[in-house]
Amino acid sequence: MKSLLTLIIALVLVAGCSRGHDFRSRLRGITAGTSKSQVRETLGAPIHIFTRTNYWGTWLVGTSEWWQYSDDSHCQITFGERGGVQFLYAHHDRIVPPQ
Repeated sequence: MKSLLTLIIALVLVAGCSRGHDFRSRLRGITAGTSKSQVRETLGAPIHIFTRTNYWGTWLVGTSEWWQYSDDSHCQITFGERGGVQFLYAHHDRIVPPQ
């Protein structure tokens, strides 16, 4: 019984770690100009979508909205006025466009 419990705990930990790695690997498919539908298809639905009408804070010039994901990567994606990816930040680093 004790070994079964240990096995279950190990599987849960491995599954959690692989999910974060999987999300980070999917981020590589996002480039500047990627459409919102392509981002949703690649990463899934964000936990928050901020627009100028539902967010009162400071806004980036030329940005139409930004999406926030709750994954361990702390991923945020901003979209330009034409609807394509403008910036992608994950792990507190800018990924798109490359620095």
